[in-house]
Amino acid sequence: MAPIPVSAAPTPRLLPNHSDDNQANRAAAVGAARESDEYAGAPYEKLAPAIVREFSEISTSRFVLRLALEWTYIIGAIWLCQHYWHPALFVATVVWIGARQHALAILMHDAAHYRAAQNRRLNDFLGILASAPLFISLHAYRLEHFAHHRHVNTDDDPQWVDRDTPEWRFPKSRKQLAWLLAGDLLGLGSFETVRYILRMQWRLWTHGAGVVLTALQPVLTIAIVTAVIVTGNLMPFTLYWAVPIATWLTMVLRIRSIAEHFALPRDHVLTETRTVIPTMFETLLIAPMNIAYHIEHHQYPSVPFHRLKRLHKSLMKTAAFRQQAHLTRGYFRVFQECLPDPVNPVTPVR
Repeated sequence: MAPIPVSAAPTPRLLPNHSDDNQANRAAAVGAARESDEYAGAPYEKLAPAIVREFSEISTSRFVLRLALEWTYIIGAIWLCQHYWHPALFVATVVWIGARQHALAILMHDAAHYRAAQNRRLNDFLGILASAPLFISLHAYRLEHFAHHRHVNTDDDPQWVDRDTPEWRFPKSRKQLAWLLAGDLLGLGSFETVRYILRMQWRLWTHGAGVVLTALQPVLTIAIVTAVIVTGNLMPFTLYWAVPIATWLTMVLRIRSIAEHFALPRDHVLTETRTVIPTMFETLLIAPMNIAYHIEHHQYPSVPFHRLKRLHKSLMKTAAFRQQAHLTRGYFRVFQECLPDPVNPVTPVR
């Protein structure tokens, strides 16, 4: 099979400043990242631009159909549980809806990268349809996420800096990992989720987004909660929306975050993150819509979710990716990579 064409590496850019961790520098990095989601570190051999453009074509109809499908899945699950109530069915419904909420978050993520529609106003409208019910501001998320892409795993990456805590240091024992995930399933991790959402809102305001953009999501949140109360649906809303967010979705987002950026060698641009080849079960309930192909996404953020698997197959035909990329088969093996090495124990790091 003929090798995939590659382009010459672009002119190297300076690596992010790791030594100066003052708040002003981090704020400047986040502000600059508004304009680009391209990696600002050392480059490596990339696919030819023509191939990238082909993979990066936007399909608004695909986005809208997936959005409608996810809401159909959610509504159908609620209807089934309400009409055939059983505690076991309720647990299954919470898991299923939590997974579908994750799918909505992935659609929000695509819209944050302007992958929902060519027209940016339409793109953001579609993105808000996915993000608002999750109580997340699309614009606040975009601001932070672009900084994360440009300065991944450095002191200029706000997500990396925010997770400079013991619970995000590895390796961990099986018991420590189990307690983390159990805490999420019990709803304890939802406090961190709320703090994360509030922190993004504050960053949006402090980086000059203006009153309208900053207030948009809080207003939408108030409108949603008010509508729920006025229509007398507070209990169903709590059971079928708030509980899945606080439990299954919170746990899945932790698993995904660990897999994407932790317990990695970080000795090459292609080992700053991890691609997981998920099982069928994991695709359904943990990592839907190709979100597990994370190296591919970081290297080519212009590629929408539905083409990431094809992109992965193309990249596997290139020597640089095949030899350097950190690939793990299944999330169970990700957890194995998080465990201490009994022969060569090390101090927990990120």
